Amino acid sequence: MAWFKSFKIYFINSMTSQQVLDILEKAVQSMQVNGVEYVDALYQSTDGVQIVKRKTREDVLTPPSPYGFVLRVFKGGEWREASTYKLDEARIMELARKLPNFTPTTKKPVKMKIYDPWQLNQELDVKINPAEVPLEEKMELVRQNYDVAKNMDERVIDVQSGYQDRRFEKIIVTSEGSKLKQVIPIVHLGIWPYVREAGRMEDSYNSVGYTGGYELAKRMNEEKIRQTVQDAIENLRSTQCPSGTYRVIMDPGMTGLFTHESFGHGTEADQVARGRSYLIPFIGKQMGKEFVHLVDNGTLSNGWGSFFFDDEGVKTQQTYIIENGILRRFLHDRFTSSLLDKTPTGNARRESPAKKEYIRMTNTYIEPGNWTFEEMLDSFNGIFVKSGSFGMEDPAGGEMQLTAAKGYLIKNGKMVKVLSKVAMSGYVPAVIEAIDAISKREDVSIRAGMCGKGNEDYVLVGSGGPFIRTEAVVGPG
Repeated sequence: MAWFKSFKIYFINSMTSQQVLDILEKAVQSMQVNGVEYVDALYQSTDGVQIVKRKTREDVLTPPSPYGFVLRVFKGGEWREASTYKLDEARIMELARKLPNFTPTTKKPVKMKIYDPWQLNQELDVKINPAEVPLEEKMELVRQNYDVAKNMDERVIDVQSGYQDRRFEKIIVTSEGSKLKQVIPIVHLGIWPYVREAGRMEDSYNSVGYTGGYELAKRMNEEKIRQTVQDAIENLRSTQCPSGTYRVIMDPGMTGLFTHESFGHGTEADQVARGRSYLIPFIGKQMGKEFVHLVDNGTLSNGWGSFFFDDEGVKTQQTYIIENGILRRFLHDRFTSSLLDKTPTGNARRESPAKKEYIRMTNTYIEPGNWTFEEMLDSFNGIFVKSGSFGMEDPAGGEMQLTAAKGYLIKNGKMVKVLSKVAMSGYVPAVIEAIDAISKREDVSIRAGMCGKGNEDYVLVGSGGPFIRTEAVVGPG
């Protein structure tokens, strides 16, 4: 128990962190019976605040279901798990005693790989703890951002200005002997102006989101807000996007949407294990030029999808999915790594104790290249696609369906038209193969987002990269 004495003591409603750890250890010990190969016990708590201001109202919200426990056992190739939101040791121990009492029915059971235990007691270091900032100060920041956007132009008819911070605490104990705790704060701000002219309405959206402290809230600055309003105003003169196969340049936001939706989901090994990933035949093969590197990185500094360990107690890492243009590896949890004889990559995540664990991306992006944006535009004829807004994955077939908030028709390197919402589609391996230019490091941006999987189980993810140039089918969004 000496390991835990260095922890700061947090009072979790009626329990301290030490009491939580004691219960998890007892539960893990109790579940190691009846031929069970592996068990773990996870505690998660969430607190924070969300503020949204519009023209006629201000809302202050707090997250639901702020804490809970998840117990899991693996026996005979099958998982069983139970969860509870009750901070009641008797209830948790009752679940721990019942959970191992099942007879597996799998005919060809997978044997769970067991790894060396490790210990962690880590709270993300921040300059300003969001929990220590008065609510009124946060609300005043939201109001200031609203005013900057609203007063910029007479065509701005309304603005949605938002702020949220949350603090995620997780403690996990495994039958391997690992005892881990992490505390991750996040900060997110968004601005969404609506404009109108001559009966036509348009909008635009921008946000910043990071793991870290309140000091990062300043990154939603006046310049970003003004650019977002200007984008909305520019949309008032946009025209419909032409249809056809075009050379395209994606901005960092669209690069991230492409990387996450069109490619990333096909690398999640639960899809691979079921034979539902179009990428299975490509593993170990050249998919793009040697300067193409696609990464999932849960260790990215301030990344929206960054953390120290996943929900199975596996250390997060940087995983090169595509390296030098070659598809090198997939993303794994404990089960798929045991099934496919690989190593877990720290990508097992669940939205809450009430939701299932899935293999999920963390921060997924394309690494920078050696081109400047100006060089990519020089003599370019095609579509510049900006501000990715929506995407649907097709991990089985490899077709992409992406939508951008806007675009530009480019001729001889010059913008000739602003395009309203742009749809982009195509066969993803062909789009990867056609990448012939990637811009430099200073262009890289990682956007904060939410990713749904299964029964709409949402987790925080980052996605992005630099500008990339390739070829795809485009049309009106």
